[in-house]
Parts: sequence; C-alpha cells; structure tokens
Amino acid sequence: MTTPSKCAAPSRVGILMPGEEKPPSTRFSMQVWRDGRWVVAALENARLLSLQTMSALESLTDV
Repeated sequence: MTTPSKCAAPSRVGILMPGEEKPPSTRFSMQVWRDGRWVVAALENARLLSLQTMSALESLTDV
C-alpha cells in the first residue's frame, strides 16, 4: 500500500457505546489521511463525544 497524500475513505467505526459488546454493522464514519495516519473525521476535532452526540451521529445513518 502506498501512502496517500490526500485521501478520504468510508469505514466501519470501532467505537463502542455503553452496554455494547461490539459496534452495530450500520455504524460507519469517514476517515481522512492526516499527518501520516488515518483519522476518523467525526473525531478529528473532538476530545470527547457524549452519549447523546454519538447517538445523534448514529441516527443520521439509520434510514
């Protein structure tokens, strides 16, 4: 695999919510290549996501 200079890729997120043993198969996010590593775009500028915020983000993908 070559190192991309700029790249974004949809991917499964391994973030667990309280009470979960594994993330649901519907939980996706966008990852961006930054400073030589993949970063989850939703978490890029966040230090901590509250349960309410994570639930709101997840509900956006429930269609």
